Amino acid sequence: METLQPFFHKDSGAFWCGKLRAGVTGITAVCLELDDPESDFIQDRPKITVARAGGFFVKRYNLPGFFTQLRRLFKTSRLQTVLRGAEHLNKLGIPTPPVVAILTEYRGVRRREYLVTELFKEGEKVLNLVIHQSSDRESIRQQLLSEFLPQLAALHDSGALHGDLNMRNLYLDKSGMIGMIDLDGMRLTGQPLKAALRARELARFASGFLLCCRKWDETEDFTEQVLQNYSKYAVVTPSLEETLPLTQKFIDRSRKHYEY
Repeated sequence: METLQPFFHKDSGAFWCGKLRAGVTGITAVCLELDDPESDFIQDRPKITVARAGGFFVKRYNLPGFFTQLRRLFKTSRLQTVLRGAEHLNKLGIPTPPVVAILTEYRGVRRREYLVTELFKEGEKVLNLVIHQSSDRESIRQQLLSEFLPQLAALHDSGALHGDLNMRNLYLDKSGMIGMIDLDGMRLTGQPLKAALRARELARFASGFLLCCRKWDETEDFTEQVLQNYSKYAVVTPSLEETLPLTQKFIDRSRKHYEY
């Protein structure tokens, strides 16, 4: 992964600082495209705005309200969380879109944060769409069990977890490998994860696939399959008794959104 360089810039009453890939220009103008109502928005909410801009994927953390801004001063920046997470995945050989820039915009008392990454390459697609559009979901199931779970076991053994491992946060890269996106919730603990943390992440993963396929009647069987395959590669594997109730909880919470 290419090392980002320190970046400082003053323009039109705003001060920008952060890190930027060498050779990239006009990045503040790209970020400010998210203020244009005609931009190619993927998501536009009070807390987070996401758009395709300037040939990049740009995610802005709007930090609305004084107390939100104040609280963020005492927490690890999401930008740093994503960058560290991306660097960690890269070391493990797990695909994730490369980070181009992490920037903070200061304009008077207002602060906004920007994550800029490369767009998906041709043929790359978020896994929930792959599943929905596929006529052969069994092959995707087998790829998740045989190819992705070894990667996940390596991630957990290295002391890290994704934090929200559902199908919309996985993608197929151009080589056909399954990678991870949306790294806001990544945690790097520095030591192999305990069983309880693994159980929650594996349950989120299992429920995500079952919900996409509307196969909640296979909850126990698939959760058991996940654990059996994961155990071949991981130094610690949670029990079915630990994991299954969490899988069921995630399914019960989200199932109503998939029944229509």
